[in-house]
Amino acid sequence: MESNQCRLDNKVYRVNDYCWASLGQNIKREIFKNGPVVGQMVVHTNMLAYKEGSYHRAQDAFRYPGVHIVKIVGWSSRMDGDEEWIVENSWGEDWGENGYVRVLGGA
Repeated sequence: MESNQCRLDNKVYRVNDYCWASLGQNIKREIFKNGPVVGQMVVHTNMLAYKEGSYHRAQDAFRYPGVHIVKIVGWSSRMDGDEEWIVENSWGEDWGENGYVRVLGGA
């Protein structure tokens, strides 16, 4: 895509409304009612090697500076009763579970 192609095609996108949801139950309600939400997370070195399962920070992993923006598309409950967020990452389909990660702590 050329630089500013959306402007050349008269395609302008705007945010009409937004909501700041910080508690798990409020985030779930927003996903259920309106679809995926934008989230931010701290990235540690072991996330780069994530392939499957519930992601959580390894004790020996170190933190990258800043935060990473992701799309939270849902949540699931594990057999042990814990919950995890289902997150779409921007690192491509070759990373994680076809571009997705399950992050422990979806409460």
